[in-house]
Amino acid sequence: MNTVVLNPYNETHRSIVNSYEDIGVFQEIMNISNYYSQEKYQQEKIISNKILECLLELDGKNIKNYCLYSGMKDNRLIQMKIANLTDEKFLKKAMDYAFLTLNAYTLAIFTEQGHSSLEKYGFENLGQENGIITYIKEKENYKERVRK
Repeated sequence: MNTVVLNPYNETHRSIVNSYEDIGVFQEIMNISNYYSQEKYQQEKIISNKILECLLELDGKNIKNYCLYSGMKDNRLIQMKIANLTDEKFLKKAMDYAFLTLNAYTLAIFTEQGHSSLEKYGFENLGQENGIITYIKEKENYKERVRK
């Protein structure tokens, strides 16, 4: 398995995403190439307050898992949407990327069902509202887990 950051300008990535059964989840990121040159996109990633990225877990040319990141740099809160929350190895990679690369302070995951894997990795279950369970994890808790 290979883990990569989705690049909307990479033809291989575009092909892999286009063959995925639920292509809609990637639409906002893939549309970036319609509005910006690759150079302008790289500049915007640096200066923009918005975070919009995707980590892909690939098995050859097939997407096995993904994590969409959406948030703002100034408040360092990132919402994560992970396709398969039971894949603990990928969950750890997704958290590492959010905390270490995207410089997040707080991660949020919203899901329709409880996941013990999230609590195992220090996410706090804030409860359910309108059928959606909210999980939050802060960087201090992450540092404690990494030290162990």
